[in-house]
Amino acid sequence: MKYLIFIFIIFITSCSSSHHAILGSKLGWYVDKYNVKIIKDIKVSNLHIREVRVDNSSCLQGYTHHIELNGPIGADSSSIIRSILEEINKYHKCKSRSGVRYVTDVYLNSNGGLLSHGIKLGKIFRSYGSATIITDNQKCSSACAFAFVGGKYRKMEKNAQLMFHAPYYSQGYGGILCSNRIQMKNLETYFKEMLGLSAGNLLFERTMNYCSRNDGWVINKDAAQIYNIIN
Repeated sequence: MKYLIFIFIIFITSCSSSHHAILGSKLGWYVDKYNVKIIKDIKVSNLHIREVRVDNSSCLQGYTHHIELNGPIGADSSSIIRSILEEINKYHKCKSRSGVRYVTDVYLNSNGGLLSHGIKLGKIFRSYGSATIITDNQKCSSACAFAFVGGKYRKMEKNAQLMFHAPYYSQGYGGILCSNRIQMKNLETYFKEMLGLSAGNLLFERTMNYCSRNDGWVINKDAAQIYNIIN
């Protein structure tokens, strides 16, 4: 079965009276023109996830759905995303007249979260063949960046940012203890599985060279393209 990524973003101006903006961005769709409908609007503490349907005239059956994630990466984000992707794949996935099935786009805007769930979420994306996207003004940092590389298709817009840093443990009085390379062997293996040997090795090296609560290896779309992080 062939799969095709579908990304159709329309810039929303301030004069638009009816629009749907992606969480963490000003970009989105004109509601009336594309019959945009929020299927699920999930809020758990600081986490906000939406499942959104956008009409696509090329769908012979099903609909084009995408997911928007805004907030921390943790147990809630991975379990909710898995549940939504499972339902979309079973009942709603768009199939074109030529037999092409459209993948589910996932828009990410997050300052990070738990390492283990960043990797878990990335593996969920890969298992469902999802596309991970960081669109205009969105930033995907730390555990979110780990999840992002799990997308089978990985896209960034011009003003999007990715930020990688070495995992760390919090100590008293605001101090942190950085993880070493031996402790992070599973992260190295994950990067190689998702991006290939060369790109995975390079990303692991850059990631482990930065250890900070608020700083890291920050890259934009063009840099991510050079380092083969997006495709």
